[in-house]
Amino acid sequence: MLSLVSCSFLLTSCVEIKPLEVRLEKERVRPVSLEKATMEFALDVKNPNAIGVDEALVEYGVNVGDVEVFYMKNVKISIPGNSNKTNILPVDIYYDKIFKTVTKMNEFIATGNKTVPYKVKGSIGLNVVGFPVLVPFESEGQIPLPDLEQERINFENQLNKMKDSFKISF
Repeated sequence: MLSLVSCSFLLTSCVEIKPLEVRLEKERVRPVSLEKATMEFALDVKNPNAIGVDEALVEYGVNVGDVEVFYMKNVKISIPGNSNKTNILPVDIYYDKIFKTVTKMNEFIATGNKTVPYKVKGSIGLNVVGFPVLVPFESEGQIPLPDLEQERINFENQLNKMKDSFKISF
């Protein structure tokens, strides 16, 4: 009679576990406000193995320069066997975490900067036949800053609409 350990060894030695292929890309940036930019990252996971993972845990953070502006831990995703799957990771980047004050952000924009560089770094943690595995991922890019001139125009247009709505004709 074979023991459970022996059966497990025989199963794992007969099955070749291939590494996951992970790619992280900026999917899209939602409309930028004066307060924040909301970004969505596409975490593409290719699993060439017949065995899937029901609850892989994703941990990721976003840094702008030396400042950590976002961190998320224990985000559950599933990774089906023999699949390519895209998981969307949402991130809200609040400008006050980057610049500390609105004045500093305005000064930064006034010098001609339209974006700030970011770096996303994380990992997917999973168990493969009882062994913990961490699959790292990383990406860099640019976070758009608000267009202050366009914000001023939008604000003036809203003021004019309000003025027009208060006009009374006799």
